[in-house]
Amino acid sequence: METNYLVLKYLSLMRCCCLCVVFGMGSCKSEPEIVKGVKQGTIAQLDTNQYTTITWKDTLIDFGKAREGDTVRMDFFFRNTGEKLLFINDVRSSCGCTIADYPKDPIVPGKGGKITAMFTTLRHPGEHRKLVMVKANTKGRTHHKLIFAGEVMPGNKSKQKSVAGSK
Repeated sequence: METNYLVLKYLSLMRCCCLCVVFGMGSCKSEPEIVKGVKQGTIAQLDTNQYTTITWKDTLIDFGKAREGDTVRMDFFFRNTGEKLLFINDVRSSCGCTIADYPKDPIVPGKGGKITAMFTTLRHPGEHRKLVMVKANTKGRTHHKLIFAGEVMPGNKSKQKSVAGSK
């Protein structure tokens, strides 16, 4: 409840700040302010002045064939190609058999990072095409689709297979 109040208060402040700019009475700060109880990434997600650009090395990875019971790891590499801090605010997979990990700290302009998806193939034989959604403070669109695909061959051997996108 308090977080919603603080977000509304911040949005009201931003509206006022924009009016001041329009009427020549001041200017907005270049970095998002820290509001008590609201993460800096959330503020950057709401404030379009804080949007940046992201470039992906790969958004589709074919992991080929894996045996049932394997854990397949895919690394999706990206770079902050904008002029503002990049916040990866959320990463979600399309099913419970995939776990995604992502950088929690802001990515400075010019630097990069990776989103790692771990697909557990146990009890999932057959062809697969999985989706990982990334939410970030980026221009054009704030949600990015990462896809991996491949075939799980029936079997009970358990190991980890690593597939990385090109660096």
